[in-house]
Amino acid sequence: MRKYHWIHTSEFPPLDGLESLVLFGAGKGSEEALDYLSVLGERHRVRAVADNDASMWGRELLGVPIVSPSKLKEFREVVVIVTSISGRDDISRQLCRMGLVEGEHFFAVGRYPVDVVTQLEELYRSHLQTSMLSEVGSLVQVGSGGFLGLEACLAALWAERVDAVDAYRFNISYPDVTPQLEEFEDCLTLLRKFIDRHDLDGERALRRWNTCFVKNEGKTTLRRSRIGFHHPFRFSSLPFAENSVDAVVSMAVLEHVRKPREAVYESKRILKPGGWGYHRIVTRDHASFGKVKGYTPLSFRVYSPEEWDDISSRKFNQNRLAPWQWEQLFREAGFEISSYEVLDRYIPSEEELSEFHDEFRRWPRDRQVEVDCALVVRKP
Repeated sequence: MRKYHWIHTSEFPPLDGLESLVLFGAGKGSEEALDYLSVLGERHRVRAVADNDASMWGRELLGVPIVSPSKLKEFREVVVIVTSISGRDDISRQLCRMGLVEGEHFFAVGRYPVDVVTQLEELYRSHLQTSMLSEVGSLVQVGSGGFLGLEACLAALWAERVDAVDAYRFNISYPDVTPQLEEFEDCLTLLRKFIDRHDLDGERALRRWNTCFVKNEGKTTLRRSRIGFHHPFRFSSLPFAENSVDAVVSMAVLEHVRKPREAVYESKRILKPGGWGYHRIVTRDHASFGKVKGYTPLSFRVYSPEEWDDISSRKFNQNRLAPWQWEQLFREAGFEISSYEVLDRYIPSEEELSEFHDEFRRWPRDRQVEVDCALVVRKP
């Protein structure tokens, strides 16, 4: 059986006797779910993909129609497979309000992939340029995304204590991580490869990794003195004292905050003088990641602020700040910008530009094309 990164195949219900399946979430999870069901010879049971993004209704994902969740009642004896992970909690509550029962009428199978190597490579490259991870006593990672593997790696390599913060719990198990031991084992394998590639002290890292875990009576828990998990807290209201941490890290989180300016200032508040921040911000329209046709990295710029607020109210929020605006916010907050990198560019056609809302159409062309960015910042 193939290995999937965005879904837990073990969480699928028995498929025998099911008349209709509807996947919820027109993203990577549903792409993998369709592949998994094809391997099982059960793809024909999928009647539709539901999504809260109204701009997707009437389109298709790999040949399957995308519909409004309100259409679920039109399918006979339907079982819903929630493949979304970013909106998992909200979707589950939404389905419960519709009278569906989790474990009977719907099943949540979404997961975040174990992708610690990409994140470690980013941080290590910035560390070599700025020494931002030298002598890190306390590090805050905002937005764990359902798994504390990166936190364990950071504790093994650099930080004496790592605190994870998230507005959502997703499928995080804490402090008892027994249900996720397989993911942590995969994570350790990736960490070892990273250590070998960069000729780091593997014995020290493994020793520090082991101190993060406590095994007792068949259970494995995270040692709270080394790794903490705080939930639910938003980026604009972090549960740490002023001037208390050495580093703040976020990976693909700031584009989701509803109060960007407050989040930037909050990250500065908790940092000690001389403390570092690393932030990768994925500014592109997230609908462009999937295989639903018709989306580009700048698709959301056709909407007015009011229209986009309405769309975002029905799905996992994404703000529309461009890379240059994020840099401005960090400068305004009084950070020293040690590194600012635009990670990609998308050149819209003249026809696309003409359809942009006035809010965006008047931007200079060089600012129109910037997509995604990474910032290394320092509190003076």
